[in-house]
Amino acid sequence: MRETFASWYHLWADDIYTYLSLAVGSDLAEDGVQETFLRAWAAIGRFSGTHPRAWLFRIAHNVGVDYTRARRTAQRACAGPGAGTAPDGHSGPEADLVQEESIARIVHAMTSLRPSHRDVLVLTGVLGLSARDAASALGWSLPQLYVIRHRARKMLASQLTALDGRTEGGQ
Repeated sequence: MRETFASWYHLWADDIYTYLSLAVGSDLAEDGVQETFLRAWAAIGRFSGTHPRAWLFRIAHNVGVDYTRARRTAQRACAGPGAGTAPDGHSGPEADLVQEESIARIVHAMTSLRPSHRDVLVLTGVLGLSARDAASALGWSLPQLYVIRHRARKMLASQLTALDGRTEGGQ
């Protein structure tokens, strides 16, 4: 079992990192990956043996929820808005700059979505989980995933349109 578990880490740790960095921020994502695999190891006896990727993403989702709750609690305790992260100021060739701006625009729009909308888009759109595996990871029924994913796509399109309007109007 130890070898199988190690292979899961090598197969999916990067995907879990990507998911957590979009869900809770890159500052917590690495710790979140470690926490995910620690929780999975502790719960391996309860694993049904099917869909290990979906099972790990369900644990990662719960880790993300716990981190978000902890961050909110800490922010309330400090009575401050919390520190944000600034986009990378790297400048390179024009094509790289355009790509970076597009990615930053999408990430900014994604951060304004509800966590459930962001989760479904990351799992199915970015990480390529099947609808069934994403639904399992999120603890949703398949029809529920389809409805939420549809709403999430509409909200993302709306956020991107709003960002485009602010960019054009602000310059």
